[in-house]
Amino acid sequence: MTSASAISASDASVTSTLRLAIRLPLRFTCARARPRQDERLYQAAARKLSGGAKPPANPLLLRDAGEAVLAQADLDGAGWLIALDDDALELRRRSAFSRIYDLYRRGQGAALGWVGQKSFFTSRFHVDLPREFKFPFQIFTFVLLLDRTFVSLDRMNDSA
Repeated sequence: MTSASAISASDASVTSTLRLAIRLPLRFTCARARPRQDERLYQAAARKLSGGAKPPANPLLLRDAGEAVLAQADLDGAGWLIALDDDALELRRRSAFSRIYDLYRRGQGAALGWVGQKSFFTSRFHVDLPREFKFPFQIFTFVLLLDRTFVSLDRMNDSA
């Protein structure tokens, strides 16, 4: 594994609190497939009671300059399911109280590396992944954590 590199949240350019799009220096883009529209709790309850279909998935995508999708991540409970080239990966929270997410090959028990905050009291994100994962993918894992944070903040704001 490479030595852990630190990324400050202030290094990212956030276009708004509701939409996160980060442009990487090497002409890569991380963004949702379409604008995010969360169901409110009462809407989800009404949908379930009426037997309505679940809203379609809205993955986060890592695209190159030609708009080709290099990686796709779908939210799955407490983590993410990631498709990267021919690899199927999982980014899972280490524990309920941890701010660190471990990266696994889907179906395997050994972590390949980790991403997250080492402490609750820091604003720095750390990425410690093997060299096989190129820089744009490492930033993509960082974006996944930022997206999860913004979704949580939006939901708290909506409930207030």
